[in-house]
Amino acid sequence: MDKLSKILDEEGIEIVIGFSGGSDEKELEVKQVLEESFDILKNHTNIAILTGGTEWGIPNYATRMAKEHDIFTIGILPETGLKYKLSDDLLDYSIVVPSRMGESNYGDESELFAKNINGMIIIGGSSGTMIEASHTIKINERNIKYKMPLIYMAPVSGFAGFGDELASKPSYIKQDVLDECFPEYPIVDGTSAATFLLQKNGIL
Repeated sequence: MDKLSKILDEEGIEIVIGFSGGSDEKELEVKQVLEESFDILKNHTNIAILTGGTEWGIPNYATRMAKEHDIFTIGILPETGLKYKLSDDLLDYSIVVPSRMGESNYGDESELFAKNINGMIIIGGSSGTMIEASHTIKINERNIKYKMPLIYMAPVSGFAGFGDELASKPSYIKQDVLDECFPEYPIVDGTSAATFLLQKNGIL
């Protein structure tokens, strides 16, 4: 058992929800979706959240909201983002991912992000979100094949970017992944996103 898994087990945490995306153009609307999500998540003590662990955008907003509700917070970030890392009083646990080759870059952490979540709320976003989601989709392809636990994905419509692309269920994603891991209906708010993920993980 790796260190994070051991800590989650000790804390009684069964489900980790990842937050990914961007908030540059619709900050108030993004915050509203996050607040709606936490209105659902706060009622469950066996949940943690995972973000990119940095002091801007969705990682910052989601982490701060989680702490307000005493939800365990995890940050996974690359070495190059260390100078922007949220403080330890906001992150209960953090992982700084070294580069496997050459200089550290954003994206180095995406594999670990995907491997440590049970569900994912996606709001807008660009290349970083695309990398995290692509890792998650690839893991789901294998997990469906071998009947292993899935990572459920809740893209929220209305924020453009990669989240809206995923919400449109693009044809390059295998149909079994869309059928098994994505909602049947469009998600337009945080309440629906959080509810979907909790239901799929057997909490609601």
